[in-house]
Amino acid sequence: MACGCRPGVCPCGAGCHCTTECPCGVCRGGNHYNRVLTAEQVKKKMEEVAGCLIVNVLEPDYFNDCHITGSINMPLEEIKAKAGTWNKHKDVIVYCADTTSSVSTQAYEILKKMGFEKLYEFKGGMKEWKKKGLPTQGACTFDYLK
Repeated sequence: MACGCRPGVCPCGAGCHCTTECPCGVCRGGNHYNRVLTAEQVKKKMEEVAGCLIVNVLEPDYFNDCHITGSINMPLEEIKAKAGTWNKHKDVIVYCADTTSSVSTQAYEILKKMGFEKLYEFKGGMKEWKKKGLPTQGACTFDYLK
C-alpha cells in the first residue's frame, strides 16, 4: 500500500484500522480524518457544525421507536436514490443500531462512492447513544436497546 499500512494498524496514528484499503484515505491520496466517531464526537459535531446531517439508516419501525434527536431516517435501500439531493460538502454522519450491525458501514460506502467529502460513521449506533443518556426521540422500547 502507498501509505505503508499493514493490517490492523494505520501509520497515521489516529486509531483507524487498515485492511486491504486504508479507510482514512491516505492510500487513496485523500486527506486523513478518522471516519469512525464516538457518541461524544457525534454530539460535539451536532453542536458545533452548522447543517451537520445525522442519518439513521435503519428501517422506519426502528427509527420511529428510537432515534437521535434531530436525525433523519433514510433506510439503506433508499439511500442511493435519495442522497443525491444532499450537499456533498457538508458533514454527514450515518448510524444504525449498534456495533453488531453493518448497515451504517454499507451506507458509508455508498455515500463515499457518491462523492460525499465529510462523511463519518457512528458505529456504536442507537444502543450506545441511549446507554450514554444522550437526547433521543421515541419510546425506545426495542430489545436491542437493552
